[in-house]
Amino acid sequence: KFTGNKKSEMYYYLANTPSNKKALFFQNYITNKDKNITIEIEEIPTNESREKDIEIDYSVKLENRVIDLGKELYIGVELDFAFGNYDMEDDRTRAFEFKRKTAIEGETTLELAEGMTVKYLPSPVEIDNENYKFQLSYISKENPEVPGETTLHYLKSIEIKNEILLPEQFEDWNNAISKVKEFYGDQIILEKK
Repeated sequence: KFTGNKKSEMYYYLANTPSNKKALFFQNYITNKDKNITIEIEEIPTNESREKDIEIDYSVKLENRVIDLGKELYIGVELDFAFGNYDMEDDRTRAFEFKRKTAIEGETTLELAEGMTVKYLPSPVEIDNENYKFQLSYISKENPEVPGETTLHYLKSIEIKNEILLPEQFEDWNNAISKVKEFYGDQIILEKK
């Protein structure tokens, strides 16, 4: 769902993208042109009503995200690595200005195949201060109605609350980004029963 400034930006792209290229635009936008990700969009948004938020429902197919070691599977589900490359240079002395305040909310659900159990989930990241928030976590849920059926939920909440990051805040920011990168680089481990 796109709201605020991002919604306005998306309406601009919708208005300036030919109808036969809109699906490709959203494919490239959502996947960041990663050839190992394909999406199937339920319905391509239109630019008919600029009052409404833009919502996109889609299914994702990830290639080359599973390492099969026989009894164990290593899986990475992160799609966009938001802010993962936003380290501040050690020698930077001027404030950094983000393009806009940002709020990213996401949930990815992974249904485990029968006979699979969760062996390891990355440790959650919880950073929240007056300038930014990063909350990244995995939750394993058993289906009480179907014994042995498990789903994993990847919850992602990122917020840039202040558009200006001052030099005296860079060290804390870089420590936060280091934790975010570590989380992104970690993998779920599933075990075959």
